[in-house]
Amino acid sequence: MAISSAWDAPPGFPYPGGCFHFGWPLHAPSPHPKDSAVFRGRALLFNLQVLRAIAALLVVCVHLEAPLVPLGVARETLMLGNSGVDLFFVISGFVMVYTTAHRPSGPVDFMVNRIIRVAPLYWLATLALFAVALVLPQLLHSTKSSWGELILSLLFVPFDKGGKIQPVFFLGWTLNLEMFFYVLFAFALLLRGVVARVALVTAILLALVWTGPLWPKDVTAMRFYSTPIMLEFAIGMWIAIGYLRGIVLPRLPAFAALAGGFVLLVGSDYMDGGARSLWTGIGGGVVLIAALSLEKHGHVWKIRIAQLLGTASYALYLSHPFVVPVVSKAARSIGPSQGWPAIIWLTTVIMIAVMLVAIAIHLWVEQPITYKLRRKAHHPPSVVDKSEASAASGARC
Repeated sequence: MAISSAWDAPPGFPYPGGCFHFGWPLHAPSPHPKDSAVFRGRALLFNLQVLRAIAALLVVCVHLEAPLVPLGVARETLMLGNSGVDLFFVISGFVMVYTTAHRPSGPVDFMVNRIIRVAPLYWLATLALFAVALVLPQLLHSTKSSWGELILSLLFVPFDKGGKIQPVFFLGWTLNLEMFFYVLFAFALLLRGVVARVALVTAILLALVWTGPLWPKDVTAMRFYSTPIMLEFAIGMWIAIGYLRGIVLPRLPAFAALAGGFVLLVGSDYMDGGARSLWTGIGGGVVLIAALSLEKHGHVWKIRIAQLLGTASYALYLSHPFVVPVVSKAARSIGPSQGWPAIIWLTTVIMIAVMLVAIAIHLWVEQPITYKLRRKAHHPPSVVDKSEASAASGARC
């Protein structure tokens, strides 16, 4: 069983959430009066949850390469699933603004919340992979890491590994970018106006991307953080500004934008470098705007399994690289082995398996750990976490 990255890091993730008051001395100032008048509340966004599920499943498609390419599926087709990461980043930028516009917390509170939400499951995945690499290295031909690399990975610090900026658990490169974005956003929470915060983070991201080619190759962190994909967070943030001010598409244009946005999002993966990040980010932004607009017009995607997968999207993202090789090997031994019957069989079985495993991990590992850590930190649930709990509860009914 070989777990390796299909991406050249870097081109998310992922799992955005809310923020809480921790009771520590560093707090954000009260919102600007104008912002208070504009940003009145934060409703549960069902369609956004479905987009999370879609983004995670797109990423799964990338890692169907090993079982499906030998059967005749074009690798380039599967690689289109890379766009799921871009959609995750746009959603993340949106959610950070959406959940902090009405009641912003201080920078420390915000970062504590983000670490509680993101780190535990990623740490478990990283430690599990590292342990397997130590005990059964023959199973992980592409994973050979030192203790120093393990520590850097757990701390979300990017480092160069064989010419790629990639942590022990290869999917962690997206979380390294997420954490850096969270740090920038936490710093911006010191400003009063919501628009001012978004403008500051956007300016920093633009400056990073613009100066990226100027950094020496040995300055690993800056080369990593200056990747153009960081601008996708900015796209999501500005969409949140517009949405919270009531700007949505009319009904029919929203349907057209949803279809066109997905074509642009997925199709732009054929591009290279900064052009790819620009157009996939725009495509992801169009998809997000369309989905939010349709929900405003009453087209709400309350499909229970999709809502549950949306809440479990982070668990799905981190667990599927472990599930795919195991399930594909088992499925090949009991099902068709050639042609389209084998392709359909393997794809169906693997997709069902990764979804079931993700839901189980979310309900019985991720949620209990997060709940216990929040109790120790005296954190109430955030708006996003309440919505996710509601969606998960409804899906189980």
